[in-house]
Amino acid sequence: MKCYIQAIKNDPTNFNIIRDLSYLQLYLRQYQPFLETARKCVELRSGLTVNWVTYSFANYLVKNYEFAFKLLDSCEKINQIKPQEKNEIVLFKAHMLKLQNKNLEGIEFLENNKE
Repeated sequence: MKCYIQAIKNDPTNFNIIRDLSYLQLYLRQYQPFLETARKCVELRSGLTVNWVTYSFANYLVKNYEFAFKLLDSCEKINQIKPQEKNEIVLFKAHMLKLQNKNLEGIEFLENNKE
């Protein structure tokens, strides 16, 4: 961890180092630092769908469900998403609605996205 942080101090825009640090933070369950690192990945490479999904997942882990949901909405509008990825995103969004005790909205959301 210390080596990654020092490497980022030397080269703050090195995407590969930042991405690897985020994986390590996730592995060590350091969710708040993971959130910040995922945000940096989006800043550096905003055109990659995986960065937006990772940032959304990081918000999910720190229980920012509403913001994570909105991020996935934006990601779907901006980027082309494959059908199998769309299905996973729909289920993930429904899960976040359930965690917010928005069960009726979750059922309606699934009905609207049943294709």
